[in-house]
Amino acid sequence: MGSASSMEFKTNKLVWGLTTFLLAASCFAQSPPLGPPRIVVDKFDVSASVLAGYVQTAVQGILTSTNASLQQQGHSARVSELPLQSWPPYMLPTQYSNRPNEWYVNFPLIVGIEVHIPDYFDRQVYIPLDLKASCEGWATGAGVIQVISAPGPPSFEGGSWLEAAPGLSFIRDAIDSALRGSFGVPPETQQLLALDKCIALGVLSGPTLNESAVLFDRPSNGHQPPIVTALTPSLEVNFLKLKRLVAHIPGDGVLYNEVESIILEPYVNYTSRATAPLTMRENDEVALTLLPVIFKPPILDLLVVIANIDQQSQSNVQDSAFGASYRSMNFSPGTHTLDIPKTYAVPAGPGPAHNKPIISTMPAYELTYTISYHGPPVILAPTALTH
Repeated sequence: MGSASSMEFKTNKLVWGLTTFLLAASCFAQSPPLGPPRIVVDKFDVSASVLAGYVQTAVQGILTSTNASLQQQGHSARVSELPLQSWPPYMLPTQYSNRPNEWYVNFPLIVGIEVHIPDYFDRQVYIPLDLKASCEGWATGAGVIQVISAPGPPSFEGGSWLEAAPGLSFIRDAIDSALRGSFGVPPETQQLLALDKCIALGVLSGPTLNESAVLFDRPSNGHQPPIVTALTPSLEVNFLKLKRLVAHIPGDGVLYNEVESIILEPYVNYTSRATAPLTMRENDEVALTLLPVIFKPPILDLLVVIANIDQQSQSNVQDSAFGASYRSMNFSPGTHTLDIPKTYAVPAGPGPAHNKPIISTMPAYELTYTISYHGPPVILAPTALTH
C-alpha cells in the first residue's frame, strides 16, 4: 500500500545480492484477497468526515507545537493549516507478495500547510495522505476497524518571480532548501477505532466527505457454532517435500549460492508454518515435517497457499510464490506443486531496445503439498456455469 516510486537497480555482481529483495518485490504477482466479504448496504458505518477529523486534529497539534518551537527559537516564520483536499473513497486489495491479502477502503487526501515568512513570499506545502481502513481479524468473526495513515512525499509551491530576479535568486534557493530540509516524509501511523466488531467491509463513495463512509457489518449476536456431523465439511493441507531446482544465471554460475541455508515459511490462508533452517544444494530434496493445516467451519470460499523461501546467508533475500483454489471447485483436492522462483537482473545492452536492466526470474525451489476436502461437494447453480 502507498504511493509508488521508480527504482533504479544496479547490476554490478558485487551488489546483486543486496538488490534481490527489492527486485523480487517488484516482480511477483500478489495473491487474490481472502476477504473480508464486501457489502453495499449501509448497516453500520464510520463517516469519512470523522476520519478526516482525526487527521485535522493531528495536523493542528503538530502546527501548534511547531509555532511554539519557532517562537521559542526567535524565528518569525509561522505555519497554519490549509483546507483539506479529498477525493471519493474506493476499495482496494493489499498488495503483499509474501503474506495474505485482503480488501481495505482507501481515502485519498492532501494535507496543506501554509508557511508564512515575513518580508518574503509565503510557501505552501502539500502532503498526500492515504487513509486505509480495514477490518482487521475479520476471519475470526470479531474483527476491528483499523485505520492506517500513509503519507507520501511533500510538494512545495509558492514564492514569486521576484525571488528569481538577478541578485535575489539566492533568497529563493535558501528558502526552498530550508523548507525541504524541514519537511520529510512522515512515518505511517495506525489506530484501532473503538467500535463494535466487524465481519464485512464496504464503502459509500460520495462526492463529499459528509457523503462518504466506511461500511461494515457486525457479527450476529445470535450466531452459534455449527453442529459438527459426519457431513460437516473440513479442509486439510499437508506439506510433503521441498526440492531445490537447478537455477543458473545465463552465461554465469549458480543463481545465489551453491550451498544455501534457507527457511521455508508457508501460509495457508491466515495460518503460517515454518521449517527449521535447511541446507540445500541443487537437486536436493527434503521431506517436510510441518504440522498439517486443518480448517473446520467456517471455511472461507478461497484457499490460498503462499510459500516464502528466506535465504539465511543473505540478509533480506526472500522469494515467494502462491497457489489459489476455490470452494466452487471443492478447493481442487489432490497433490499440487508450487514453483518458487529466484530473481536476477540482466544488465542493460548497447542498443535502445535494451537500455535498462531487465528483471528476470526462473524456478528455483519446488514445494509439493496436498489438499484434502471432506464433505458434500459444492453444486453450482446452473446460471453460475454459464459465466
